[in-house]
Amino acid sequence: GREEALHPHPFYSRPNEEAFDDVVVEGTDFVAIQCKSALLPIAAKYAGTCRPFVEGLNALFGTEPRAAIEQLIRNCAFTFGLGGERRTLRGLSVDAIRKVYPVAIVQEPILGFWLAAKLLVEPFVRQVATMAWRLDVEIRPVVFMTIEELETIAAHINAREFTLVELLREKLGTDRDHMQSVDQFLNLKFLPSRGLKPRRNEFVAAILQATKDGWMKRWESGVYS
Repeated sequence: GREEALHPHPFYSRPNEEAFDDVVVEGTDFVAIQCKSALLPIAAKYAGTCRPFVEGLNALFGTEPRAAIEQLIRNCAFTFGLGGERRTLRGLSVDAIRKVYPVAIVQEPILGFWLAAKLLVEPFVRQVATMAWRLDVEIRPVVFMTIEELETIAAHINAREFTLVELLREKLGTDRDHMQSVDQFLNLKFLPSRGLKPRRNEFVAAILQATKDGWMKRWESGVYS
């Protein structure tokens, strides 16, 4: 009975603008996905002091204009907010939605470290708490997920072992202080609690193996000698 529907790149009816990078709907649950391929500048990542690091994080992934959290909050407000401009999603009704799970998919590996993600999650929660939302809708805390974590999760979802919503629901329900990365939660708590073993993404693994095999053939043929 677990069915998720993926809606890639949903647009608003008016104006003709993209709302989210992707949306996943499972029953009354709505996963709003924002993807960010940007990497934290080296100067911010290795500054040695807290302020440049936090400012760098916030500029790309926080509440600054066009950053991941800002985009998620803005578009969730258009879709589920009570104050300000209201927009409808083209071909996708949200009348039955009761919980919204914002997810930021990132390339930056440092956001796979729980403390870095926590620095962004807490301001998200505080800002959402100050805003007016549909009375029958709850906006859950944002979850930061690296591409590698997504690929691992996708292998389990494709095997129909669990859904994305089930993972997000349990993580936010048990890790309320945001002390675990997605990878930590998945491998230390979620999979063991269900008697599941880690899976690898076979599609990605096949690509990597083909690349490795091609490299070895070129090496053996003397191309790299």
